[in-house]
Amino acid sequence: MMQNACDLAEAQEREFAARCRLWGLAPGAVHLERGDFRTHARIHEALKRADAVLVNNQAFTSRLNDNLVSLFLDLKPGCKIVSLKSFVHDNKSASNDVAASILEVEHLTYPEGYVSWTGAAGTFCISTRK
Repeated sequence: MMQNACDLAEAQEREFAARCRLWGLAPGAVHLERGDFRTHARIHEALKRADAVLVNNQAFTSRLNDNLVSLFLDLKPGCKIVSLKSFVHDNKSASNDVAASILEVEHLTYPEGYVSWTGAAGTFCISTRK
């Protein structure tokens, strides 16, 4: 939805292809979509087939994360979701926490110097669709 972010994604797609050639890897097809991923039928269909979904949701609002949980209803059982923030609400007594009913969450940490955006250690989650 943001021009600069879309342009950066296209540059990253080219870099990804170049690195895969360099390392002798043969990845599957990569398709980028401009716009709101919540409204693209192609995205919805891809999620239904996915074995793993990567979500950089560090700066997402609670509402956007909840919107994603609605999309996760169509994930096949066993699909892994790797994210920077959990989709399961911290309030364990939330009566309408759909994420808690469909996701098993594992909280993990990465060490200092492990990621490109910071030298500090941090946390991430791997959620499995029940």
